[in-house]
Amino acid sequence: MKVSEIGQLVKGAETLLSQGVAEKDAFLKDLYFKSSIAFSWFGLEGFISLAFSDFISLKSLELHERAFLSEQKLEYSNGNFVISGTKYLPTRDKLIFLLKRFGNYNINNEDLLWANLRNVEDWRNSLVHPKAQQSAAITKKHAQISLDTIKSVISLVYKKVYKKTARF
Repeated sequence: MKVSEIGQLVKGAETLLSQGVAEKDAFLKDLYFKSSIAFSWFGLEGFISLAFSDFISLKSLELHERAFLSEQKLEYSNGNFVISGTKYLPTRDKLIFLLKRFGNYNINNEDLLWANLRNVEDWRNSLVHPKAQQSAAITKKHAQISLDTIKSVISLVYKKVYKKTARF
């Protein structure tokens, strides 16, 4: 995935949000807002994966860091630590690692940005992993918060890790 593709996902989320606002049909409006949240989250996931690929080849990485960045297991076998298999990591964990390790930034879970990110993740999860008793009532406000939060998080990573300004 390229940076331009991340921008397309974020732009797609913006477009879906706008279409939801303009839509008269309640069913379609709901689909646009839900799709906007999904596209926002996909943009964050893609961005983090792309950032991980920027650092995976660093010689200064410890073995556990290399395993984390490559999303593989670190195991002890025959007197040695080895990287093997696949270990899927939550997006938030990858984000925290990226900011702490390469941006020297510690997340304060009390900050509004991180509270909003937890909400966005919950909304995304309610769409991707719905529960029978859980109704995903997604509104324009949810979609707007999702888009703004993801853009803010990506901007923060650009600023802290890459020392650059994100452009959307």
